[in-house]
Amino acid sequence: MSVLDRAIARQQLLRSTDARILTIDIETSPMQVWCWQLTGNDFIPPDRIIEPGRVLCFAAKWYGGKSVMFHAEWQEPGPVGMARAAWELLDQADIVVGYNHRRFDLKWLNTLFLREQWGPPSPFDTIDLLPAMRQAFRFPSNSLDHVSRTLEIGHKVEHEGFKLWKLVMAGDRAAQRRMRHYNIHDVELTEQVYDEVRPFIKSHPNVNLHRKERVSACDKCGSDDLERRGYRRLQTGAYALFRCRTCGGWSRATHAEERVHRRGA
Repeated sequence: MSVLDRAIARQQLLRSTDARILTIDIETSPMQVWCWQLTGNDFIPPDRIIEPGRVLCFAAKWYGGKSVMFHAEWQEPGPVGMARAAWELLDQADIVVGYNHRRFDLKWLNTLFLREQWGPPSPFDTIDLLPAMRQAFRFPSNSLDHVSRTLEIGHKVEHEGFKLWKLVMAGDRAAQRRMRHYNIHDVELTEQVYDEVRPFIKSHPNVNLHRKERVSACDKCGSDDLERRGYRRLQTGAYALFRCRTCGGWSRATHAEERVHRRGA
């Protein structure tokens, strides 16, 4: 798909959904510990922790929004303000998109919320693109950088590696600006990958549940530009199948038809 085709398809997707979809990504610091050796299976108990890891910053973007929001511990009003901003965004979201965010980002953020005794944000659905990639495709690597390069979307921001984290934690302002750019770009890249792979995500939440009015539309993107394409036969009956002309996803009718004489009728 060309850049122009992607842009046109994206504008169609943006007009289709009423669901509040938030893409989020965090950056954390490493844990500092005492250890006896650099190799082997040296078990490190909690009493050897010098300083636990923490959330340094996060970036987030509303689907359809023009800007990416960024909050960091080095900005006012500090770490607690950063955590509160994340809580409020998640509290407003219907669906949260990320890359390995179920096992990583959301657990880190929940730990912050627990420590501040805020309780969890209101419930939301999650779309984790990493397990979705593993389930539906077979790329040599399922990393965000490799997938985005393969799909010719772009790539992650290159940086100096672990040195960047050391400089950020030391308060280097230039490094913090580079971290901000890196974090924001990851969110933009994640959202673009989501657009590409959305029709393949079998467990995608039904975005039509967030509409005020009831309409016949694509479960995945909310577009009403559907093409009827045969039937899906289950134990409970035959259900009309529809292909979305906007995102390419498939959906089926909610009620079985009483009589279907032949496949594809």
